[in-house]
Amino acid sequence: TVPNLSTVLFYYETEVLKLEASFLGTVRVVGWLGLMLGTFIYNRHLKRMTLRRILMWAHVGLAFLNLLQIAVVSRKNIAFGIPDRVMVLFGSALVDGINQFKFVTASHFSFFISYFFS
Repeated sequence: TVPNLSTVLFYYETEVLKLEASFLGTVRVVGWLGLMLGTFIYNRHLKRMTLRRILMWAHVGLAFLNLLQIAVVSRKNIAFGIPDRVMVLFGSALVDGINQFKFVTASHFSFFISYFFS
């Protein structure tokens, strides 16, 4: 099997950065809290925006956050005085939140399609 990026980053974060698995579990919880915030923002402000535009901005955000993960691997965050734990917490949590937000938005749209066109 081919490892995906999150599997490789989990290995790097636990073996190289020596972060505890419990901390990485906390990162997942923060990501889900970000999803709830994203769902609130979607329901309040983004419902009238097209799915194409929402997904475009989600992918732009993911591209930026992946650059932050490159900064962690290349240790650029240390040069700026940002600890590894902070970069991993916010980077991974935001990536999880945006990925789940994309899923919620797409599933909301697919429910709409199946409801009205079946």
